[in-house]
Amino acid sequence: MAPFLLWHAPLQPRLPARHEWFPNLSAGAARVRLRVLLVDDEELVRLCTADVLVDLGYDVIEAASGEQALRLLDEGPAPDVLVTDYLMPGMSGADLAQAVRARKPGLPILIVSGYANPDGIAPDLSRLRKPFRSAELAQSIANLVRQEVGGGA
Repeated sequence: MAPFLLWHAPLQPRLPARHEWFPNLSAGAARVRLRVLLVDDEELVRLCTADVLVDLGYDVIEAASGEQALRLLDEGPAPDVLVTDYLMPGMSGADLAQAVRARKPGLPILIVSGYANPDGIAPDLSRLRKPFRSAELAQSIANLVRQEVGGGA
């Protein structure tokens, strides 16, 4: 009898299904794919985060800069959520958030930063600290959407 090798993928923690993040939405509403505008100047970080968002069930539009994000916001399909890096060359995530609020008031915005206390971010903006886990990103977006659906509650 020849030896054999048994391999299995490492166990991954199960992420809750989207309807578990939004239990108060109707079944039909929970199946709607939300569109996320993702902004990060670091391509590898942006690609990895986009993959996570797609795995979580979101449609993703990617931008490599704040300026590109504003063009996409003006010209493309409207996103349901903006997720942006904080520190980028040119326009920072905080500057982008301010410009987006002027164009699309009420659009949920999540600032992602590797800095403990980044200066210049409006205190009412949601933040997620890098590095983050998929579940933390999912929960942050779910909280933002819940606030928007609940009227800012």
